[in-house]
Amino acid sequence: MASAWSRSAKKGSGGRGCSGDSETTPPSKRSIRRVIGKSFSGALVSVFAMSTHSLLRWRLGVVFVCALTTGAGPHASGQAPSAPKAPWELTPADRWQMRSNPAARRDRVAAAQGKRAARLGDVIDGSKQPELYFVTELFEILVSSSFVTLPHAYPHVVRERSSDLFLEPAEWKAFTDIVADYARVLREQRAAAASSDRPAVSDLQALKCVEGAKALRNARQTFGRHRFDRMLYEVVPVGIRTTFSVDTDFEKAALAAREREERCQ
Repeated sequence: MASAWSRSAKKGSGGRGCSGDSETTPPSKRSIRRVIGKSFSGALVSVFAMSTHSLLRWRLGVVFVCALTTGAGPHASGQAPSAPKAPWELTPADRWQMRSNPAARRDRVAAAQGKRAARLGDVIDGSKQPELYFVTELFEILVSSSFVTLPHAYPHVVRERSSDLFLEPAEWKAFTDIVADYARVLREQRAAAASSDRPAVSDLQALKCVEGAKALRNARQTFGRHRFDRMLYEVVPVGIRTTFSVDTDFEKAALAAREREERCQ
């Protein structure tokens, strides 16, 4: 989805009579260390014979029409143009449309660098397209990185990248308590996956949705939804890259992510 963070402005053309002219790379310890250190066209009128008076009236009419048509935008009506949404302000439907758009997907692959790009079906670069990630995806990465995989380093990354949340130790302590049960489930699921215990992984997947939803709701209530979600998109996507193979069912994958977003929060 091209947003305010990656968008192109479209130029209108005035009329001549008027104007004249899925694989997610998690944050690594190495990357952690780098952090710490959019017309109206007028009609062409041909006048073959006119009295001076008629010609003058015609010219005045053209001026009047041009004034109306060129001023028919949002500014003329007193409405300010709508500002693009920030990544944390988008809805699950917004993100689903952006991720399932074939043309946008091809553009992302074309922009990807490296020899593997030719064999990829899609690439999401969190540093460039943070808006493509769903809140639940980023929340899981935040909790997992902070309390399971990189507990000694990632909290420093959060404080470094966040504009105002978690700058105070008391806020991080409160967050730690809020996500304790969710972090425990993530830890257990990681251990079950490492030991190839598929039944346990499956059981924990359902529990993860329940505990993740509870923790996310509590965090938003404690710190404010806008403030917390903004922190997620400021902190977590940076340095993350998710790749999809060419044989991926992209509509199905995007729909699954959207359904999880709506179910697990």
